[in-house]
Amino acid sequence: MQWLQMNHSHRRTRSYQGLGVAMGAALLALAPGRVLPQTLADAEKLADLCGSHLDRAAYRDAVTVCNQALAMALPLAKASQRLGMEKFRAGQYRAALADFEEVQRIWIPLKKALLVRGIAYGMLGEPERTRNSTREATAANFLLAEAFINAAKAHVALGDRAAATRSFVEALENNQEALHAFRGNTEAAVAGRGNYLRGIAKAALADLGSPRGDRREACEAYRKAAALGYEPGVKWLASEEGAWCRAGASASQP
Repeated sequence: MQWLQMNHSHRRTRSYQGLGVAMGAALLALAPGRVLPQTLADAEKLADLCGSHLDRAAYRDAVTVCNQALAMALPLAKASQRLGMEKFRAGQYRAALADFEEVQRIWIPLKKALLVRGIAYGMLGEPERTRNSTREATAANFLLAEAFINAAKAHVALGDRAAATRSFVEALENNQEALHAFRGNTEAAVAGRGNYLRGIAKAALADLGSPRGDRREACEAYRKAAALGYEPGVKWLASEEGAWCRAGASASQP
């Protein structure tokens, strides 16, 4: 299952069950600096190990270790995202960018553990858990899209428009993958969130002069998010910043 390596060039075979699920919760209490490098390495090892269990048909072990990887990686990603936003608001753009790039790295073991767990549940004959894990794996693309959007904003603040454009395009691509998978979904937390992120990326790329940007498409996405009741989309559309997108305004003008 080569595709399950998720950018890892080799597998580790040592057992890491002793790391424990409780380590994940402790990550949220980290001091407002960078997350511990060893913690990310541990999450990567656990994700590799759960893939190794899957390869040798040890499906229960795969589920157990995947859950340990997720208990570590998800809080780690959320902590890095939160720290990055705090630093961005404080004007510490380079430090914020490092945190957002950390989220992008954490996403690799996070997504892998979700995918492997879903396959393991399928092999164990548990369809509901298979569906839920697959759904969570797809939704993880929204987390990655947010990390790329935040990184792009940091690049803009640092004056690097080319890097910002690349990051916004990455956000658009990853977000679109999840939006397509959830195209029949009408939940604000899913379809609303996806359309809101699409609006941000499309509008920003238009402002940066990228052919991938389109203010009319951005406005349409923002309006969909608001119509679905997604709170950030509702607030944005009602704000001064969103005035150009409201009914009667020209969506082609900022």
